[in-house]
Amino acid sequence: GYTFGGWYSDEALTEPITAIAGGSTGAVTVYAKWTANTYTVKMHLNNNTADVISQTFTFDVRAALTKHNATYTGYSFVGWATEANGDAIYTNGAKLSNLTDEANGTVHLYGIWEPVVYTVSYQNLFEASNNPSNPTEFTVLNKTIIVEAPVGEREGYNFAGWYADEMLTVPIMGSYTVNEAHNISIYAKWDANPYSVTFNNNLRDGSALGEATQLMVYGS
Repeated sequence: GYTFGGWYSDEALTEPITAIAGGSTGAVTVYAKWTANTYTVKMHLNNNTADVISQTFTFDVRAALTKHNATYTGYSFVGWATEANGDAIYTNGAKLSNLTDEANGTVHLYGIWEPVVYTVSYQNLFEASNNPSNPTEFTVLNKTIIVEAPVGEREGYNFAGWYADEMLTVPIMGSYTVNEAHNISIYAKWDANPYSVTFNNNLRDGSALGEATQLMVYGS
């Protein structure tokens, strides 16, 4: 981790010497100078970009890795690994030393990211309950979800499908690919059941004027 920097005649290493003068007598003490090697750490963010953070370190000097605020949609940063697909060894901003003893060497670190787990909630169920086969989580690596009809019924209504928005304008046709990187809600649509009402126009004297039938919708 050090490079030899010459001999010196004094312990403070201020007077360099290259030879001992001829005719000198008696014991002579000389001092070796050693300079700590410097090396470069290149941190490859590995977040679908070519971004690299470079930092210079000195051997035997403990220092913190440059802390970054990089993002990767759908992922959270775990730490730095010594291989592109390795296990994270160092955290963001970790203090470390002596990654190499090579003078002017280069050490490569690679960002490791893990998918964020997002939640799926099911709304507008009323008296029904969510089908246990419906997924409640997704990630950017597994973002296609298949949804089944709720279990049970809503009184006076028929289930009319799942929708991706509260206004019930974006229907989900069996499977749904989530393009958002956040928690989502899926909304059940219910159509009110129609029914008919027949009116008998019976007068007090027992005579009948006939019948009238009107189509009604539950809840109206």
